[in-house]
Amino acid sequence: MTTAVVVRPHNLARYKNGPDEHGTPGRGCRCPECGQANRDYQTRRARLIAYGQWDVLTDATGTRRRIQALTRCGWSVSLLAARLGQPRQVLRAKLHVRGRVTPATAAAVRALYDDLWDRPPPEGTRFERRAATMARRYATERGWVPPLAWDEDAIDDPAAVPADGWERGAGREHGTLTAEALDLIGFGLDERQAAERLGVSRGTLSVTLARARVTVPKVTRPAAQAPSGSPAVAAAIRDARVRAGLTQRRLAAVVDVTEVCVQLWERAQRTPGSESWEQLELALGPLGIVRDAGQEPAAAKAGRSRAA
Repeated sequence: MTTAVVVRPHNLARYKNGPDEHGTPGRGCRCPECGQANRDYQTRRARLIAYGQWDVLTDATGTRRRIQALTRCGWSVSLLAARLGQPRQVLRAKLHVRGRVTPATAAAVRALYDDLWDRPPPEGTRFERRAATMARRYATERGWVPPLAWDEDAIDDPAAVPADGWERGAGREHGTLTAEALDLIGFGLDERQAAERLGVSRGTLSVTLARARVTVPKVTRPAAQAPSGSPAVAAAIRDARVRAGLTQRRLAAVVDVTEVCVQLWERAQRTPGSESWEQLELALGPLGIVRDAGQEPAAAKAGRSRAA
């Protein structure tokens, strides 16, 4: 049985992979047209390298983990692929890739993750609910973790592992789980959606909230609220935390808030209250930016007091 020869048009791919100008497979084509395509490619590559614009490949760890985390939340590969403008088969391959991806792909997935990590997938019809259920089941069977299992500083690190206690099993304080659930519910998620993002079953969360005598309303606000934070404030908090060498979880413990709060602050989706702001500046030092139009940094206040 003979193997069919793949006939490519005369371009760079045929120059590299063949068949050659005589139709011989496995040998690159050296016809004038393919040779010119290769020279054009090399010229463009050299020019982009000289200007620092050549897209070298980057590690795929963060890209893979972000797609897997969104899948764990119920976002199907088809929905994610449509939002990224990529074929479903290509995105599905990225779920398991261990190599490298282009910076453009990594940036696109990062932007999509930042947009969807705290939003539930569409479940208005039975087909959408089935797709979301299948996506969650697929991710759970493979041990993929939800977004809150990753610290923002660790998700791109190949050596990093999910944060301790992300599954909220034995040893996780019920008070912490209750507080984190209330943060997410306050952001507009219902009980089931909050449980998915916290890595617990809905039954576990229901029991925990019942023990805390917390009643979750049957009807909640839409999950996709407009961000109420400032990108400048978010960047100031994130940069100060990184300089202090603290993880989001550690900063949350120091400031006495939940890790969800810190994540929302650093994503410019919430602004710290006045008391939390004071605790942040005590823990991280002066942030050098006003919390809102009516407030100035603690360092500026202190400087004005000394000048007076």
